[in-house]
Amino acid sequence: MTRRTKLTAAEKRKLKVQLERATSAVDSRDAEYVLDKAPEVLEKLEKSPTQWLQELAQRARLLHWLIVDWWNGDYKPSWRVVAIAVSALLYLINPFDLIPDFIPVIGLVDDAAMLVLACRMIEEELQRYARKMKIDPEEFDLVLT
Repeated sequence: MTRRTKLTAAEKRKLKVQLERATSAVDSRDAEYVLDKAPEVLEKLEKSPTQWLQELAQRARLLHWLIVDWWNGDYKPSWRVVAIAVSALLYLINPFDLIPDFIPVIGLVDDAAMLVLACRMIEEELQRYARKMKIDPEEFDLVLT
């Protein structure tokens, strides 16, 4: 039996639809929930012995920082950018998603795909954010243009 490490095209489409729906429904209470719950999840992922899970945590950490700085008034992205970041982190935090997180390793493949999708959708804003906050873009696979 081989372990899946990639999503099917249909699963990717489903994730995109979920992200778009979540983005339109997210509000400041969701952002507050992410601010409260994400650090614990990110810490677990960062301590993982698995390289790609550490990279997942790294990408999620950047979205989390953006939300923290928005919440504190230190950075002012559009609401859509905040909503995409919040939605992606809500997906990561929620263990019951497209592929339930309690399934070892494979359960986080969809979470990783969601984070990649969200980062691609707001890549220009993440580049601006990295510049303004003096974050090393290479650490997060961002190419500053």
